[in-house]
Amino acid sequence: RLVAADEVSVGVGLARLLVDRTLVIDRVVVRDTVVEVRQLDGGGWWIQGARAEELLSAPKGNGGQLGDIEVVGEDIELRFLQPGDERPRFIDVPRVQLRRDDKKITLDALARLPDELGRSLDLSAIQLLGVPKSQRSWDVSVEIRGVNLVEVAEMSGDRITTLTSGTGNIDASLVYATGAVQGATASLDFGDVTFEGGEGFDVEGRVEYGRFSDGWLVAAEELIVDTGFGRKAPASLRVQTSSNTDGETVMLDVRASDLDLADAGLFLPWVPEERRAEIEAYTANGIVRELTLTLSDLHRIKPKFNVTADVADLGFAAVGKWPGIRGLTGVMRGSNTSGNIDIASTDVIITSSGMFPEP
Repeated sequence: RLVAADEVSVGVGLARLLVDRTLVIDRVVVRDTVVEVRQLDGGGWWIQGARAEELLSAPKGNGGQLGDIEVVGEDIELRFLQPGDERPRFIDVPRVQLRRDDKKITLDALARLPDELGRSLDLSAIQLLGVPKSQRSWDVSVEIRGVNLVEVAEMSGDRITTLTSGTGNIDASLVYATGAVQGATASLDFGDVTFEGGEGFDVEGRVEYGRFSDGWLVAAEELIVDTGFGRKAPASLRVQTSSNTDGETVMLDVRASDLDLADAGLFLPWVPEERRAEIEAYTANGIVRELTLTLSDLHRIKPKFNVTADVADLGFAAVGKWPGIRGLTGVMRGSNTSGNIDIASTDVIITSSGMFPEP
């Protein structure tokens, strides 16, 4: 029970064949054909005129059982359209394979990307069917080589207009459920990342994202930023929140190590413009060797905080009523009720126009 075709015509429409299963077929092979994939305004997807979820749902007949089926595509031209596109992007897919049985759905695909996007994409995905539909998720692994960051940012809708260059590789794993990415980890290796008016830099490391019913997590590990003046110790940064049953954020926890504050300025273009000038005014620099910061009771009038920071050559400018400081090395501890600083440097400079006429 095999169907093979060099061109899928109206006689046996591939999308309808998969959805209606009017023919009893175990394997479909499609070669040298065109498949249109369209992203809808609301976030859904159309594949050859059918909703993506319909292709993988059980038919109305046969007791709602889809049965076993394998779909193989060879030398497929994928025409990819997003809202607002005047013409599609053409992606060559040498091979794609989708398998479904009563226990799982698996998808494996290899694609050659358009020159403006990158070189290649290798994707694998699996969905287990032994749970209710509301609890199902996709576990996806993807490898992208030679990705163009500028084009990808525009495709994703994040118009980072100041990003002018950047290419590299991504190895990622993610969990997709209920219409959104619930968790992801990725190893990144990008070169010549440049923002308008800035110097280029290379960056590599591992990032993590988690979305939970009571908060979210963003983390970067083994993060190395190379600005051309030598590689530095790998840095790490972890930010996690917790919320109550009303959806209010009640706790923020920040952990960091070996974080060069000067490097943080390279990523300011991602900060909203109304906040960017405020951050730039501090001109912060120095190394945060270890940082633990916890803010709690954020939904109350008087939140609580607890912080411990081990810093080296820390400095920031005086802004408003806040004094500036340069050359601070030591350990700072503080909370709502107490605080102290163990200073290990002898040439600390404090500036404040309201407190000191000179540094």
